[in-house]
Amino acid sequence: KVRQVSLDSLRKYLGMSLDGAHNSLNDVIDTAEIFRRLVKLNRHMYKNIKFEQALAEWKRPVLNGI
Repeated sequence: KVRQVSLDSLRKYLGMSLDGAHNSLNDVIDTAEIFRRLVKLNRHMYKNIKFEQALAEWKRPVLNGI
């Protein structure tokens, strides 16, 4: 469980090194790596969901005066 949403807490949770933390280049690189891992996790979790017809029944709401 992630207790805080900070770069250091995410690094720790994901087992990443804290060496060079708070160096702007390392922070950017680590942020990109965390994002990559989260996208990969999201794809893995939702790979069997079909979205083609997810909004088939949705109708655009009528807005008065717009």
